Amino acid sequence: MEIVTACWNEPIEGNPMWTFHQKMKSLASTLSGWSKMQFGDIYAKVTEFEERVKVAEDNLIQSNTEKHREELHGINAEYSRYMKLEDSIIKQKTQLQWFKEGDGNSNNSMH
Repeated sequence: MEIVTACWNEPIEGNPMWTFHQKMKSLASTLSGWSKMQFGDIYAKVTEFEERVKVAEDNLIQSNTEKHREELHGINAEYSRYMKLEDSIIKQKTQLQWFKEGDGNSNNSMH
């Protein structure tokens, strides 16, 4: 919230619509950078955790200990978290594409 507030409070000159548009562009860019710092590349993280799960599963198969079970459980929890983030991103991108195509289709049908 602090990032959004700080970004939104930056002074921008111009008419209200121009100001709003510029603040939205700045906010989108700022939040994109924040997301990369906070989460990194989600797709790379999912791939990384897939590999970590395989290694942890192999460790558990070779030595069925409490430590290896806990390790696998922890890695699976993180893997699940990144899978949900990736799924959420894909859904948002799909919705955005659908809106863009829908707008394009409705504009074409009016001509």
